[in-house]
Amino acid sequence: MLMRLPLGSRTSLERVPSPTLQMKSSWCFIPGRFQRMTRRLSPPIDLGLAGALGSNTYEGVTVYANFSARVPSSVDWRKRGAVTPVKDQGECGSCWAFAAVGAIEGLHKIKRGTLVSLSEQQLVDCDSFDGGCNGGRASRAFQWIQQNGGITTTSSYGYKAATGRCRTNRKPAAKITGSGRVESNSEVSLRNAVANRPIAVSIASSGSHFHHYKGGIFNGPCSSTKLTHAVTVVGYGRQAQDGAKYWIVKNSWGVTWGDKGYMLMKRGTTNPSGQCGIATRPVFPLMKVRESTD
Repeated sequence: MLMRLPLGSRTSLERVPSPTLQMKSSWCFIPGRFQRMTRRLSPPIDLGLAGALGSNTYEGVTVYANFSARVPSSVDWRKRGAVTPVKDQGECGSCWAFAAVGAIEGLHKIKRGTLVSLSEQQLVDCDSFDGGCNGGRASRAFQWIQQNGGITTTSSYGYKAATGRCRTNRKPAAKITGSGRVESNSEVSLRNAVANRPIAVSIASSGSHFHHYKGGIFNGPCSSTKLTHAVTVVGYGRQAQDGAKYWIVKNSWGVTWGDKGYMLMKRGTTNPSGQCGIATRPVFPLMKVRESTD
């Protein structure tokens, strides 16, 4: 169910932290081939700003907490045509933009019936709530997209893997009406949310086991608190042979990483935050069924 928080708990646009504060609390891990760049970025830090603001303030007013919904035993939004091809963030700490865009692309397909590749570069260049290639958060990207009146297509605003000057004369291809978050530390709520749409999540990804993942269900080792990366959960399921449960994670490290750019991550752990902290901070956009983008 969707629960509305008191209006006083909403974070207004004027209260969005400054870029300096953001970079102390938001970090986007870049895979092994870009290690030379990570040494120039801030060290991996737990994404702790949300805690400082309060758990009910930074993601907007809609909280998805559903512990009993009847949902399919497996969902794969790729098979439903709601996932664009795997993209590559390159030497740019822009995973937050890819995670946010992946969630919007999926929701646009579900609500409007068309799958459109949307522009991460527009967020990198123009989103003043985040830090471009120096990191950010999907939740703040949603805020900016809503305030901006939408986000344009990849074909209109191509990806450069570097922070550039914002080009403002781009027609929006998708609009959102707001954003929300899934109840923290609840894999059941996350599963029930993913049954309805792709969801942006923060995870710990700095370990070598994660970097060298090639297939199968990833079960660590990884931290559940040092959340250094953002990805999009595009489904869930379980293996027929042993019943092992998993999340389907779309990464932004290109198709040569993992299983053609994807990871199956263990689902149903004893840790409430889930494997690699996947259930700690799930967020999602909101969208009307039909709305003109003119």
